[in-house]
Amino acid sequence: MAAPIEVLALGLCRTGTFSMKIALEELGYKKVYHFFTVDEDPSHADLWISALRRKYEPQFENSTEDLKTGWNLLLRDYNAVTDIPAACFGPDLIAAYPNAKIILTTRSATSWQKSMLNTIHALQSSHINRFLLLFVDERKRNLSHLVDLIIQYYFRGSIRRNGMEVFRQHNEMIKEIALRDKREFLEFRLGDGWEPLCEFLGKPMPESDFPRVNDSRSWRKAFRLDWYMKIGMILGSLGIFLISCAMSKM
Repeated sequence: MAAPIEVLALGLCRTGTFSMKIALEELGYKKVYHFFTVDEDPSHADLWISALRRKYEPQFENSTEDLKTGWNLLLRDYNAVTDIPAACFGPDLIAAYPNAKIILTTRSATSWQKSMLNTIHALQSSHINRFLLLFVDERKRNLSHLVDLIIQYYFRGSIRRNGMEVFRQHNEMIKEIALRDKREFLEFRLGDGWEPLCEFLGKPMPESDFPRVNDSRSWRKAFRLDWYMKIGMILGSLGIFLISCAMSKM
């Protein structure tokens, strides 16, 4: 039997979404969907890519029923969601799960943009990362392609140019829909801790500290971004050296 979606945490990535996943699991929501979950099932990246195309590409207009079918395939075993790609479908998920409580994880727009540029934007724009993707399995390439499509469609092609505007618009949209539809809604900022979350969900407060994971430094380490930068600097320096040698012989 499919697990009902009880909580929709619809803040964008880099707003503490992985910490929220761990917190919800600690509060008893045993199956919480997050971007990292996509990698656990080879079919999921393809399903999200299909959902993005159905939502944003003109030839797939009026495909609401197809999206609902997709949610049933993707989320049937989960009772909460957080992070992208789910957050990119906020209105659709709010409509599809009318009894779910809504949480908007958020932070200041400036700190969010800084985190995005240092992590997701840095990885997806790394030439070394693009080169290395040629040698990984199809699942990893599909994950990267999924992020590319999120940037293309949801961030209108550029996190650097459009990120802060999209971030503010996304937050206002989720709040507006939740208030309009009289849904149970919590705006949760980084650092708020257990108290507002437990009160909102009607759960006893754990004795442990609220999880704080996947910050920019640990994210960059996990995805080897600092190593990519060093390699890029070495290759750049080597290129300049070779050009200088060639010019000196002219």
